[in-house]
Amino acid sequence: MRPGYLKFSTRSHMIYFRDHGDRLEIMRILHGRQDVERHL
Repeated sequence: MRPGYLKFSTRSHMIYFRDHGDRLEIMRILHGRQDVERHL
């Protein structure tokens, strides 16, 4: 995972995002079986 990224887990997906204080920037939504290092 890249520096500055946060993650939120749902049932079968992970949401990777950055917090800019006044807004959230969604970077990726990946299925739990996907390779995080490859897609981020």
